[in-house]
Amino acid sequence: MTRRNYQPQDVIVPAGTVLEALCIVSYGVVVATAEQNGRTIELIRLAPGDYYGEIGLLTGGKLDAEMTALTRVVIYEISKDALCPLLVGRPSMAAELGEILATRVQAGRALLDSRHHMGQPEAGLAEWIAASIRSLFELT
Repeated sequence: MTRRNYQPQDVIVPAGTVLEALCIVSYGVVVATAEQNGRTIELIRLAPGDYYGEIGLLTGGKLDAEMTALTRVVIYEISKDALCPLLVGRPSMAAELGEILATRVQAGRALLDSRHHMGQPEAGLAEWIAASIRSLFELT
């Protein structure tokens, strides 16, 4: 893991970035925001033990939100190379991560689109994400 330190108001990751590491918040508070109709919408606050970066790391997708340090923040990054042996050793992890990622994607959409109903991940979304994870990590 690689340790990263940030001060309050530091932009940790700009929106549109493809992250190549899973980032675990060790200390402090990180806020994810997105722009909609000229307004900044807070999507989520992450505290110690929470993580982000799974979209880019697991599917190659861009981060839709800007990640900013709300307080002093310490983050540990786990690279794709470090995560790969875990996925190879426990293939069911791809499906589990797919479920988590699908739920987060749907929750983000719901916050930006009040017409979207939250609940279970959209039909097929979790499976598509799990398949993307398997493909990206060359798992069979």
